[in-house]
Amino acid sequence: METIFCKIKRFDGINTWYQDYQVPYEKGKTVVWLLTKIREEQDVTLSFSVSCLHAVCGACGVRINGSSYLTCSTPLDRVLETFKTKVLTFEPLANFRPIKDLVVEWEPKVKKMETITPWMEPTAAGSKGKGFKQSTKEFKKISSAIDCILCGVCSSECQQLSMNDGTYLDPYMFNKAYRFAADTRDKEGLKRMAQTVRGELWKCVNCMRCTSSCPKGIDVAEAISYLRSGHNCS
Repeated sequence: METIFCKIKRFDGINTWYQDYQVPYEKGKTVVWLLTKIREEQDVTLSFSVSCLHAVCGACGVRINGSSYLTCSTPLDRVLETFKTKVLTFEPLANFRPIKDLVVEWEPKVKKMETITPWMEPTAAGSKGKGFKQSTKEFKKISSAIDCILCGVCSSECQQLSMNDGTYLDPYMFNKAYRFAADTRDKEGLKRMAQTVRGELWKCVNCMRCTSSCPKGIDVAEAISYLRSGHNCS
């Protein structure tokens, strides 16, 4: 029987080390199956985040051999084929502070995201009481951006964020700003533009990793381009 060799980066709050595990290969499994099998059968102290198992909650992002994935929706066979090896190194998402093993802290990111007012400021044309009207064409402009599950995979792959994790916004935050700036039901397009400029929008280096790594297929780079253009942000 084939074996998968796993090297997992451990962290106990003070010390960091890599620990090796071996798991018998099974066809048709997901990455989260592999991690769960290790925790349930070999090491109950291993910590990683997982919740819905359906790529909805965004909790289970990790790095594998230097690339970021959502473990619940990523087929293990695809990873093995991508890297052409059965030796896999697991690490927590980059550009996040680890809490324990593969678990990372989200609170600082949540506070940073508040700087782009991530909620709708409705126009006078609509309200909670009477609702809003929006054409299919108008909705399609934001439908992909709405699919963001805040998993942090794009942030882990962001080259600029790895060098400048101060006021520079994470890619999914730019996507969130776009989601409202391009929404015809929102009245604060110009304010959101100013917020993203303060979030160092123009420092994006167009590496496209945010788009190519997104597990939901969102073109985050296109959202950033839209914000830079100021198109219809009035």
